[in-house]
Amino acid sequence: VYWIAATYVLADVYSAQLTSQFARPPHEAPINTLQRLQTAMLRDGYQLFVEKESSSLEMLENGTEVFRQLYALMKLQNPDMEGYLIDSVEAGILLIADGLENKAVLGGRETLYFNIQQFGSKTFQLSHKLYTRYSAVAVQIGCPFLDSLNDVIIHLFEGGILDKMTNAEYATQSRMLGKEYNALHPTNPTETNGNNEPPPNDDNRNTNGVGDANGKGEENAEATAKSLDSQIIQPLNLRMLQGAFIVLICGYAAATGILVLELCCHRLNWHFFERTQARLLR
Repeated sequence: VYWIAATYVLADVYSAQLTSQFARPPHEAPINTLQRLQTAMLRDGYQLFVEKESSSLEMLENGTEVFRQLYALMKLQNPDMEGYLIDSVEAGILLIADGLENKAVLGGRETLYFNIQQFGSKTFQLSHKLYTRYSAVAVQIGCPFLDSLNDVIIHLFEGGILDKMTNAEYATQSRMLGKEYNALHPTNPTETNGNNEPPPNDDNRNTNGVGDANGKGEENAEATAKSLDSQIIQPLNLRMLQGAFIVLICGYAAATGILVLELCCHRLNWHFFERTQARLLR
């Protein structure tokens, strides 16, 4: 009975997986490397854009191998004028957000990660996040404490201190951007009130005016902080999936216990049957 039930469950799971795969096509593989970007530009007609006077543009212009090939393909997009240059990373984000053609923007990893905090994670795909606030530490060639410095940086990275510092810095920048946006785009008080409460009377307006203003200001600040905190990207941790593994282990343990109990009962029944047969023969 158990084998039949297990076979039925597995067949149901496999049929559901096949149905979902045929009904919904798989997602497009992300472009994680420069070789994949070159292949996408050659086969799928992707257009590459770079910010003006940026380090990425200098890297393409002065680079060799893949960088030189990407720069040549990028110049073929619009040979008459420099149509592959954009004013800023934000302009490239708006180009990609249009979704009219296959487009890609080449920029710094930390710049893109910072823009993820501002524009949302649905617009970007970042394969390897760099959890450091600064991209490099410059020391003199032949420095005697270079090995010690590398050990300290590795220990800070493994301990998660650099990760925490970087996320805290991005959270602060996101809150500052949110405050600037709210200052430039003030909301209408009549639109913020979801409930249609009547305005206060003249008698209560002077007594409760200051308290209501302070209370609403604190509530708006807390709501803004919560919304910004919810948009901050956090790295995936195995503790989030710990419950699923615990349930799986409990299921395996229960199945093993039931199997052992069934084998013991079967052996006892077999011995009892042999004894009964021997008594009948006597």
